[in-house]
Amino acid sequence: MHTGARIKHIRTFRGITQPDFGTALGFDAKNAAIRISQYESNYRVPKNDMVNTMAEILQCSPVAIRGYSDILEETIMESLFWLEEEKGYEVIDLTALTDVYSDEEVQMTYNIKKAVSTVDPVALVFHDDKLSRYMSEWHHVKQKLADGEISKDEYFIWKINWPLPYSI
Repeated sequence: MHTGARIKHIRTFRGITQPDFGTALGFDAKNAAIRISQYESNYRVPKNDMVNTMAEILQCSPVAIRGYSDILEETIMESLFWLEEEKGYEVIDLTALTDVYSDEEVQMTYNIKKAVSTVDPVALVFHDDKLSRYMSEWHHVKQKLADGEISKDEYFIWKINWPLPYSI
């Protein structure tokens, strides 16, 4: 998802019109909607100072708008968050792994309810403490969504504020 699509997604989630967003950013009322439309269509790409101002107004992390960070692990997480927004919450199944003991009599199975693809699922195990912590935190929050402890809106707010401290 390109920068403009992320801006539009967050802006519409927040219920802010293009003219209101543009004037909040300091554009005159006559050109406010046009400028926002240019950003959202990716005709214009906002510079970092503009992204920071947008993030303040939209109450989100600048990383959520840019879609990347100077920290590779954060960029990976942002990419996964936006993949989920674009393709649906079911596209990524986060499952905590449990130990399996090797036994010739035991057939390996996947810890998922049903196959959602004709391709066998693949598990990723990260040997990077930071990325493992991020994935574990995400799993915890996504489990709260699955258990009905938080709403889809609260889940999205968590994602667009991540990695800033935000508790739900």
